[in-house]
Parts: sequence; C-alpha cells; structure tokens
Amino acid sequence: MSERASRDAPWGEPSYVDALNPGHDDGTQAMNPHVDLPELRVVVGLNGPDTQGWNLAIASRERPLDEWGELVPLAELNDAGDQLAPVLFDDGRQILFRSGDDLYWARRPGTNDAFEPPQPLEEVNVPDARENDPYLSPDGSILFFSSERSGGTDIYEAHRIAP
Repeated sequence: MSERASRDAPWGEPSYVDALNPGHDDGTQAMNPHVDLPELRVVVGLNGPDTQGWNLAIASRERPLDEWGELVPLAELNDAGDQLAPVLFDDGRQILFRSGDDLYWARRPGTNDAFEPPQPLEEVNVPDARENDPYLSPDGSILFFSSERSGGTDIYEAHRIAP
C-alpha cells in the first residue's frame, strides 16, 4: 500500500499489508487486489495449497482506516480453473472477474450474502481468445479489459447500453 497527500503529490514509500498477504511459508500467493469505492472490501486472486489453482478471496473492514480482516475464499465463485483479476462494484454487491479464458459477472443481494452463480459476459468474450483484467468505470457504463483476440494482448472497451 502506498499513499499520497494529493493527486499532484508523489506517492509515499509502499508498506506491506500483512492481512492481505497470507504468507509465503506454505507457498500461498496473492495478486490482483481491487478495493471497492467505499474502501471497505478488497478482493484478490489467491493461490496456494488450499486453493484449486487461482481462487478469489475477499477481506473487509468497518471503516476505511481500519485494518483489513482475514481473507475469506469466495467459494461460490471458485472452481477447478483459475479465477483472477476481480473488480468489485455497486458497493460490493457485484463482481467482475476472469475465469479460465473468459470474463464473468456475479451479483449478490447484500454485502454479507453469497454471490449468485456467475454468468459469462457473452457480449465481450470471444472463442479461442483470453479476456482478462476487467476494469469498470466509476459510473459503471464502460468496461475496459485486455484481450488476446488479435494474436497479441490489446486493450478493449465496451459501453453499456441502457435498456
């Protein structure tokens, strides 16, 4: 974690976030952290002896300046493949992530509820290409992601069309 006084100020020295690093002693790794806008939940990709490849996990806290709680696997979203690059939005009630080579979306009624079964983002997923690294604009109208559909890795955007 690194902080700065303002957008124009330089970043401070990064500090190790103990609660979000389960430890390398048993071979566990964490990557792709994403903190939701209220700064009360963080999702990561987790890989270690207790996971099935890369799995998603979440930690929370009561207030933005509090320490993070323990990482808890999002078992309802994890399967035998790799789940990575999670993005929480809608106050933690929705999530985008990569599973295998495709992007998925899931929602839950409340922040303490389990996520419903994930659905592929069929509008952006392309057969025989890996879609990765989703990022949603703050207003939720633009999805940015990387894709290997051109033979290399490129950045794409998709706009949500209002019903």
